[in-house]
Amino acid sequence: MSGRRNRTTRRAGGATHWVQLEHYLLDCPAYLALSSNARSTYTALKRRYNGKNNGLISFSAREAGDALRSSHHTGARALIELQQHGFIEVTENSTFDRKVHLSRQYRLTEAEDDRPGLPRKATKEFMSWIDPKSKTQSHP
Repeated sequence: MSGRRNRTTRRAGGATHWVQLEHYLLDCPAYLALSSNARSTYTALKRRYNGKNNGLISFSAREAGDALRSSHHTGARALIELQQHGFIEVTENSTFDRKVHLSRQYRLTEAEDDRPGLPRKATKEFMSWIDPKSKTQSHP
């Protein structure tokens, strides 16, 4: 052994490069009601979460469209669907009035908020999502 460290373990908290989707999330009615575009967008958005940047995850509709190999309009619809189902929350809106255009920043509701000075608890709003068609709550 050369004693070298594995390059995949140099991330926050020694995390390796993978995206974890827990069974409770995959089985909840809010996730099952998502379109395939929204599911893929959620995976792409969660891929940017490194364990220390929740609430500061920058992701634009154009980037969502690129992840879906589709238009930015499709990406924007997927992001809106994720917000409506309670999987993500906008923490800072985009701006185009500066020299540098900034995209929206998001928080994954399944993880603790990493922004300083704010409550850190995970809200998991998707667990209390109510299907407008059946009027039943996702998790009693």
